Amino acid sequence: MSEWSFTAQLSMDPGHPAQAILQALSKGRQPAAAEVWEQLSAKLSGTAVSADFLPQLRSSSMDVQATDTGLALYLDQGSEVSYRFFEDLVCLFEALEVEHYHARLFDSSSGGLQVWDQPPRELEFEDSRIFLIGDFDEEDEVPELVEGLGATLVDCVEGADIVVLGSQADPAIVAEANRLGKLILSEDELGDYAF
Repeated sequence: MSEWSFTAQLSMDPGHPAQAILQALSKGRQPAAAEVWEQLSAKLSGTAVSADFLPQLRSSSMDVQATDTGLALYLDQGSEVSYRFFEDLVCLFEALEVEHYHARLFDSSSGGLQVWDQPPRELEFEDSRIFLIGDFDEEDEVPELVEGLGATLVDCVEGADIVVLGSQADPAIVAEANRLGKLILSEDELGDYAF
């Protein structure tokens, strides 16, 4: 059974049309007006988004918050929602012409992590503090890998700049890292940056 935790950081100029549309979908606000759903339907027309995406989005409890650089989205869903819903959500960002986004989907049942970046981001690891969660395929090599990037390992999520997820990552710690806005990478992503 999957328990999904989705976060996204969307960078956009103040007044970008996507801001008003996405903020109208935030939980705790009045239900989005019919015109918002019509705008979404029009934007998604001709895309590969599944037919049940908008009804699922309408029933979700997405939290949308304004940030200094755009918007932050948070959404926790149970197994009643498929992985495809989150792929469709990322397609929505593209349909709304959000040029820069970083989205993460964590599956607490498997410890799996999916990351979407537009454009792919360049990371600077020099002097970064990295916290590791879970089991790693190359357990003995990870500290050397971190050192080779110019970073150091820390023993708590609060003191980290970057959190790296191995398999069987503790969902509570991952949720805390998300809440704190830490950059979260998978073991494979860390390895990609190292080579």
